[in-house]
Amino acid sequence: MKLNSITQKQLIDIKNQLNKKYDKISLNNRKELINCYSDIITVDNILNSYYIPPTFNEELTFFDYIITLIDKITDAEETLNNYKDYFKVLNNYYFNHGFYELYYKYQNQNYSNQDYIDMVKEFFKDKEYLNINLKTLFKSNHFTLNFFNETYDDSCGAFYYLRKYNKYIAFIPNYQSIEKGIIMAHELTHGTSLVENKDHLLSTSKTAFREFDSLFIELLACDFFKNINENEALNRKRFLHATIINSINTVYEKKNIIAELKKLNLPLYIAVQNLSSINPLYTIDYIIDIFETSVQNDLYYSISYLYALKLYSIYQENPKEALSILKNIIHLNSTKDCLEYFQPIEKDINFDLQAYKKSLKL
Repeated sequence: MKLNSITQKQLIDIKNQLNKKYDKISLNNRKELINCYSDIITVDNILNSYYIPPTFNEELTFFDYIITLIDKITDAEETLNNYKDYFKVLNNYYFNHGFYELYYKYQNQNYSNQDYIDMVKEFFKDKEYLNINLKTLFKSNHFTLNFFNETYDDSCGAFYYLRKYNKYIAFIPNYQSIEKGIIMAHELTHGTSLVENKDHLLSTSKTAFREFDSLFIELLACDFFKNINENEALNRKRFLHATIINSINTVYEKKNIIAELKKLNLPLYIAVQNLSSINPLYTIDYIIDIFETSVQNDLYYSISYLYALKLYSIYQENPKEALSILKNIIHLNSTKDCLEYFQPIEKDINFDLQAYKKSLKL
């Protein structure tokens, strides 16, 4: 495997080739159209996140912000209505009323990129099929591992797959701390799962479990990297937990705000500007901030994490069983299938979310 990054020119060439392929696909071939279009969007996302700085040709007016906010609220309401079943999962778990302040302090570590790659390989050694899949990934000429110093979308790591090219592309932040190794383990897990099942991450119906495998492995990676720096590893676990709890709270806050807006019985663009007169907390700035992330994004990270914690608790007692469950989940085709798979084994999982939170000293 080559460790050099994929270049902007290579990505633009791939995008141009994809556009030509897309134009030649028959309109009757819906699957090919979707796959090719998905790859085009993926390449655009990579370029806009890591290579091309955003340009602002005009200043946004207050009216522009309101229109954008209305669109986000409308989309959020539709998603919340469609994903009502997910709240059965979230309602069963403790979450804090209020948000954590997110901060992360780390110490500089004198390790090279290759050192971190070697550490992550060592971490995967006892992970059975994941280790085999990782070796397959690293041997592939279709895999590139990219380290970045800055991003244009606040990303702290990403993994992309271009189906038409069978190309795997990982982006890892150039942090000078063991967080780099933990994030690498997380992102490469997406790759090992794709080697296991090419449809993994690609089915929209599987959205709520898209981060399940990588968050589970991230928890294990935090434990592994304790041997190098215990405080750093614990800080990463704290940061991860706080981030997810904030996502859960954000979902509920969106739900609350939409309910309050409906009570005003006013056109939405007027209601959002008057809601603070009913509840001083709900200022325009606060509402814009809450609806900054999509409901889908908050939901799939939250549900993935809660089930990753369940699997993590199983792993403490029986690693082999936990890895077997993970493999089965990777091969399922929908969120419904994943939830149904867990139903019979949930009652036997001895996991206390409150106790876990206390162990993190949050």
